[in-house]
Amino acid sequence: MSDRWCILRMSGGSTLPVVNALTDASFTVWTPVVAEKKRTGSSRKEIERPTALIPGIVFAQADRLHDLIVMSRAPSLTHRRYNRDTGRMELRGCPAFSVFRDQGHYPLISDAQLEALRRAEWKGRSRKAEHVFHPNDQVRCDQTSYAGMVGVVSRVSKKRVRVLWPEALHEWEFDACDLIPVAQAA
Repeated sequence: MSDRWCILRMSGGSTLPVVNALTDASFTVWTPVVAEKKRTGSSRKEIERPTALIPGIVFAQADRLHDLIVMSRAPSLTHRRYNRDTGRMELRGCPAFSVFRDQGHYPLISDAQLEALRRAEWKGRSRKAEHVFHPNDQVRCDQTSYAGMVGVVSRVSKKRVRVLWPEALHEWEFDACDLIPVAQAA
């Protein structure tokens, strides 16, 4: 697998459909996605939906750059995909996109250059607590300046957890999503 990526451009609303279509066509593509909370309906119920962090930009593995260029220039953007239910190859559509070109060549970027975007995507993840904590559980902090330290849960309330650090004389309060049980962290 190549560690070089090319840049694909499209309209902002087509970002996630392009990612889905190219993934179905067996391309390795990625765009930073965050969970966006939105209120819908007359009850104004809050739902989470995936949203592209950089609308209109998708990164694709450069090892199939030629195939992407050919596909983007095709009169109808389609690809063939095997359907297990029917046992046949089917034509699937893909929203319009283009391969980014600068001064006559296609710039390639490395995995290391995408690391900042991966961190931004990780920070924008859904902030739901993944673990249920109880008093006297040992936990490790995964965020903030306490990252890596092990403490003991003293009190739990909804999304917040109070932790007593062995080195400290008092408790600190954290979001439950920033803590990991020590048994699972090891």
